[in-house]
Amino acid sequence: MRLGYANSLDEVKSIRQLCRLVEKSVGDNLGLINEDVTVHFGELHDDAIGAFYHPYSNRIVVNTNPLKGVSRHRPELVKEYLFYILLHEYIHSLGIYSEDRTQRLTAIVSNHLFGRNHPVTRLAAGQLNTFRQRPHQVLIIARRYYMFFTPGFW
Repeated sequence: MRLGYANSLDEVKSIRQLCRLVEKSVGDNLGLINEDVTVHFGELHDDAIGAFYHPYSNRIVVNTNPLKGVSRHRPELVKEYLFYILLHEYIHSLGIYSEDRTQRLTAIVSNHLFGRNHPVTRLAAGQLNTFRQRPHQVLIIARRYYMFFTPGFW
């Protein structure tokens, strides 16, 4: 199975395909799916926040600032970084709001899918030098940005 997911990740050509792969991987490993979650990209003012899940709108917002940094400094890791970020936030979308529990599940699912030496698993374990989320700030930022959502913006 590990080779299958690694090959699938290599073959991803769009964000839509990547989101489907994340959904399938969580469904296969945890038996849970959230078909209604949407993914959006936006520029947040804190580069330490890779993304956040907003439960009231059922959307994942990916911060484009760290994504640009990964693209610039570690372009070979862009798909892996996005998979890791989306996997983590998708697990939140299943109603798991504890950051510690979500991080553990992200690492477990990543290890099961790709093996312990794959970049996705290493990102989940904090072993690669990319941007790390600061959980205590996520809710504050989510609240602040939620107030600025405007109809048609997303």
